[in-house]
Amino acid sequence: MRPLAERPEDVPHVFADRFNGGDPAAVAAVYEEGAVFVPEPGTPLTGADAHAANARFMALGLPIKVSPRHVYSAATSPC
Repeated sequence: MRPLAERPEDVPHVFADRFNGGDPAAVAAVYEEGAVFVPEPGTPLTGADAHAANARFMALGLPIKVSPRHVYSAATSPC
């Protein structure tokens, strides 16, 4: 399993590796607190609901492949 990403451009590949590994807890670790997962249009989920939705997708047993064309990151300022 890949370690957590240190650069924004690594996030999609870390996510795919962990998703395809079949461990919902490993996928949940990719998300920062407050991150949003949208399993279908108009249904943004956070926290336990987001992790449960990811687990349902993983339970289908289908691998995912990522081919990002662009990666955007939001700059945050330290508190």
